[in-house]
Amino acid sequence: MTIDVYDIVIAIGSLVVISYFYNVISKKFNIPSALLLIATGTILKIVLEARQISVEDKIYPALTFLGIIGLILIVLEAAVELEIEKSKIGLVVKSFFAALSLLLVSSFSIALALSYFLLEDFLKSFIYAIPLSIISSAVLIPSVENLSPSKKEFASYESTFSDILGIIVFNLVVFSDSGGVFSLDSISKIALTFALSAIFSYSLVWIFAKLGKKTKLFFTISLLAILFAVGKKFHLSSLLLILIFGLILNNPQVFFPRAIYSRLDAANLKKATEDFRLLASETSFLIRTFFFVAFGMAIDFSSFANPKTLVVGTVILGIIYSARFVNSKFIVRSEILPEVFLAPRGLITILLFYSIPPSYQIQNFGTGILFFVIIVTSLIMLFALLMAPKMRLRDIDIENL
Repeated sequence: MTIDVYDIVIAIGSLVVISYFYNVISKKFNIPSALLLIATGTILKIVLEARQISVEDKIYPALTFLGIIGLILIVLEAAVELEIEKSKIGLVVKSFFAALSLLLVSSFSIALALSYFLLEDFLKSFIYAIPLSIISSAVLIPSVENLSPSKKEFASYESTFSDILGIIVFNLVVFSDSGGVFSLDSISKIALTFALSAIFSYSLVWIFAKLGKKTKLFFTISLLAILFAVGKKFHLSSLLLILIFGLILNNPQVFFPRAIYSRLDAANLKKATEDFRLLASETSFLIRTFFFVAFGMAIDFSSFANPKTLVVGTVILGIIYSARFVNSKFIVRSEILPEVFLAPRGLITILLFYSIPPSYQIQNFGTGILFFVIIVTSLIMLFALLMAPKMRLRDIDIENL
């Protein structure tokens, strides 16, 4: 059955309008908009199948493309919102080590569980465990709007660091020539990534400050996308470039020497940064909408009936929340509710899962386990945000971090 082009225009416009109202609902009732978009995608799939329209062969390429663009914009959106001040150094350090410790502990624990239940060697299991251990900034950041500013900022830092560190560890394990995370080759790649990210970020901010007003926003985003893709081809964690660029752009007075900063037009740069922040936010909203709708269309709920999916998925969930409990209690020293349950999986998990090389793939690991973990972690976050008393959503005491 052929699809009329005007039907496509109507469908795309309708999804954007619906997504806008989902955001309103999300802010008012603490319901993650990603869940509503996934449900919409599932309903859309049922409708299309009823009309004998097959889109199955187009879903996974669309997910990959939208995921990459969405990842760039979501991290960029978070970075340009973060202001670096001396009072926040403790918060940044704590969120970094919280994300790192959670990633490593969860990855090793989930890998042990997968190697036991799926009878696979530890290395393959560890590669599958890394994506499952990454907190999704694409799901978490839009969902914590009603938290206090400091808690919202901590969630932004933690989930963004989780994305970046997860990609670094994944690339080091999968693409390291010597096969070791702590090998000279791996350490060299980390150092090279940081160095190139800093050089390109400073250069891009300087170019951004000097460009004409009308064309520099999409020009800069396009340059970031190109550099990100080139970095990925060389197996570098180029998401660092996006984060560092956003931080420098929003805090030029911190990163630029006074002599160089004085040569920049601070007023124009501030105005342009505000425009850039708005553009990144609007574009990321658009990409996030289509990504999670496409993901909803890709889910095969019949796979949840598989006993192995339920058992392995439940064990993975137990590991995720046990690790977060220990982390919240002894590292972050925050309240248990709702922080322990703010651990959704999403965009990065999907992207890394579908980028696992054939030589490392586990035949017994069905996509049902992936879908189960993503859906249930989002649902648990939903109920935690709904049930947590307002009095427990007070600030993290930054002075004690």
